[in-house]
Amino acid sequence: MLFLIAFVIFGAVGGFMVNSFMEGRSSLGSGLTIGLGIAGSFILGILLLIFGKALVGDGPDFLVALLASAVGAIILPLIVIIVKK
Repeated sequence: MLFLIAFVIFGAVGGFMVNSFMEGRSSLGSGLTIGLGIAGSFILGILLLIFGKALVGDGPDFLVALLASAVGAIILPLIVIIVKK
């Protein structure tokens, strides 16, 4: 349960960072960008928790999954912004 809360927090912060860095260049709006950050955080974090044994070795540590969720929170909004242009 703790990792779900962490994924939401990391996703919201990552989405907010993307929104603040892309201000003026992105027409997505802050709500959608933060929502995409949370979605990206869940997607990459959960995938690493599920398939981590094959990707990382002994299985993902919680911190590795959090790092992946932070990366996912930044990548998914950027992909949507690039595709939308």
